[in-house]
Amino acid sequence: EDVGDLRARELRVLDLHFAGPVPASAFQGLPGVQEVEAQGDGVRLTVAGPLDAVVKAAARYEVVDLTSHEPSLEEIFLRFYGGDDGA
Repeated sequence: EDVGDLRARELRVLDLHFAGPVPASAFQGLPGVQEVEAQGDGVRLTVAGPLDAVVKAAARYEVVDLTSHEPSLEEIFLRFYGGDDGA
């Protein structure tokens, strides 16, 4: 596999902040969404794969800020090859 394929499968965390409250249910069950955590006027999502469904769901509300936390290339390789045991 190439690096692009590995990155596409990797989990990332998205913090979305809105102008007002948004129900967590707006993101639950979307393709690739693993976890949804409500945080005041925002949500924290753990997502695997493409973000298209998440972006389209978020666009129904007034988005104030969006932050994506992606793993480093080293973390991706360690997870892929099972080397994150400190060896």
